[in-house]
Amino acid sequence: MKISVEKLAKNLDDDELYVDFARVGKHYFGFSLDNKKEIFFRRISKEHTQEIDRGILSFRKEMRSVLRDEKKSSRKELTLLYDVLLKTLVEKFTKKKEKLIISTDGLLRMLPFEALYSSAKEQYLVQFRTLVYIPSAKEFLRLKSEKIANMANNTIVVFANPIFDSSVVERLRGANNRMFEMKFSNLKGTAQEAQSIKRIMKKSRVCSYEGVDANEENFFKVKQPKILHIATHGFFIKSELSNPMLNAGIVLSGANSALKEGRGDGVITALKLSGMDLKGTELVVLSACETGLVKQNAPDSVSLLSKAFMQSGAKAVLASLWSVSDMGTKALMELFYQEIEQGVPYLEALRKAKIEMIKEGKSPALWSAFILNGEGG
Repeated sequence: MKISVEKLAKNLDDDELYVDFARVGKHYFGFSLDNKKEIFFRRISKEHTQEIDRGILSFRKEMRSVLRDEKKSSRKELTLLYDVLLKTLVEKFTKKKEKLIISTDGLLRMLPFEALYSSAKEQYLVQFRTLVYIPSAKEFLRLKSEKIANMANNTIVVFANPIFDSSVVERLRGANNRMFEMKFSNLKGTAQEAQSIKRIMKKSRVCSYEGVDANEENFFKVKQPKILHIATHGFFIKSELSNPMLNAGIVLSGANSALKEGRGDGVITALKLSGMDLKGTELVVLSACETGLVKQNAPDSVSLLSKAFMQSGAKAVLASLWSVSDMGTKALMELFYQEIEQGVPYLEALRKAKIEMIKEGKSPALWSAFILNGEGG
C-alpha cells in the first residue's frame, strides 16, 4: 500500500491529528498532520533525543519504584517530555484537535503519552486530549479501508488465571541456538478480574476459560467474539530470527511443562496469533501482560502483539506497557467495563477510567500503563 500525505489527510476527521515519530540515527523526527493537509515537521536535535531517551527510561524506573514501594510519583520527567517531544507538534495547529493518533518508534514505544504533563494546564495529557496508538501509517490506512464484519453474537470471551504448572525457570531455544530464560508465575488475581467482567457486562454473553481450561486448544476454538479478554503473561525474546513475529507472544495453561519437555503447547507466538479468525472482533484486551519491557527494554514487544491481533482482524488492542498490580489492574478494568456497559466507545471508556483514577489521586504507574492500539470508536 502506497502511503501519501493526501491519503492520510483524507482519512482524518476534523477533530483528529495524526502524529508520527521515527528514530533515524541519533535523531528523532516527528510530523503532525490534519485533514486539511496542514503539516508540521520537526527534526529533534541529538541532545534533545538523548534527553528524551533518558527521560523515558527514568520515568519507567520511577514507575517500577512507585509500584514496588508505593511512593508518590514525580511529574518532572513527564513535564520535560511533553515540552520537548509533543508540545510544538500539537500546539502548532490553530484549531484544537481533540484526538491524537500516534505512531512511534524506538524507545518512544515504551512511553504512554497520556501521562505527559502540561505545566501550563496543570493536567496530564489524557485530561485534555484523547489518544490512540497505531503501529504505522500503513496500518492506520488498512484499518480505515476495511469494514467491520457483521457480528454473529454479542459474546465476550475471557481467558484468565491459566495454570502454568510451576514457577520454575524453563528455557526456550531460539533459532540462533542461544538459550533464553522465561519464568511464568501463576496469576491468581486474574480470576477476580474474570468475575468482575461477568458481573458488570450483563448485556453481553460472557464465556470464561479459567485455570486448566485457559489453554491453547480452547483459545484457537474462539471465533470472532465481540471482545477477547486475555489475562496472562506475554513475552519478548531478543533474537536474530528473520521474522520478528516469532520473538513475542503470550502463554497459556501448561506452558512451563511444555517448555520443559521441548514442546510449544501453551506458548503462542505473535506469528501464530496473527493467523486467528478475529474478523469482526472489536477489541482484544491484554490485561495482565508482562511484555518483557521492564527486563529487556524491548520497545517492540507490545507493538508486535498489537500488530498480530490486528492482522488477525481485531480492530483495536488494549495492552499494558509494564506489569501493574492485581488491584491496580482490577480497578482500571472495572471502571473501563462499566463505561462500556453504558454504551461508551472503547477509547472514551478508557479515557474516562483513567481520569477517574486521577481524580482518586492514583499514580500514573497504575493508570497510564494501559494503551489502546488501533481503532477505539
